[in-house]
Amino acid sequence: MQRYTDILHDSSGSVIATATVNVYLPGTTTAATIYSDDGTTTKDNPFLTGTDGLISFYAANGLYDLVFTKTGYTFTAGNTTNIQLFDPAENVNTTSVGNITTGEDNLMTYALKANSLSVNKHAIRITAWGTTAGNGNSKTVKLYFGSTALVSSGALAINAKDWYVTGLVVRTSATAQEAIGLYRNETPTTVGPDRTTPGETLSGAVTIKCTGEATDTDDIVQRGLIVELLNSSG
Repeated sequence: MQRYTDILHDSSGSVIATATVNVYLPGTTTAATIYSDDGTTTKDNPFLTGTDGLISFYAANGLYDLVFTKTGYTFTAGNTTNIQLFDPAENVNTTSVGNITTGEDNLMTYALKANSLSVNKHAIRITAWGTTAGNGNSKTVKLYFGSTALVSSGALAINAKDWYVTGLVVRTSATAQEAIGLYRNETPTTVGPDRTTPGETLSGAVTIKCTGEATDTDDIVQRGLIVELLNSSG
């Protein structure tokens, strides 16, 4: 998610107030989803420039076309085609969450926004970490991209240890990805690297999550999740 801001001027440098701004997905007339804040409150699309000519909105990382209209003015589309928004820190979460008794439980989750990986070879890095309870119960940590587990620790009787899991996902098409995942703890135990080929449709949101499966509540506690975009949207 990134903010776009600019001032609309005419050729003499005067601001153009109350011009209509349409934000489209690149090369289309499909209205993009835009926000008035960092991804919580949607913003009307189209909208008007301010009295000071201000253009301001937030949108998911990607490419966008901006089209301006106002009676009496002519705008050059080439100047506002393929506008690139890119914020590498897609998500940072350090609010701890633990498993609940038996069964596989979702720990931290993040919905990767539609079209965040808009071009082939665009990639994300997922990093998660946490702790385990001081007992001999079997504990399993998994990292998912959509419905695909990038890596699983397997059932490990780790007692009061820190753990770490990471994954890399690369877009190979609009509905296919190449991925690698790795799990470690301080025992030390390493699982992977494991290669997978998720098949998520990237024009929609994709759920990224860690899960924990154990015996007692808080046998597995996730302490952090970071999702980073590794390359720009150009």
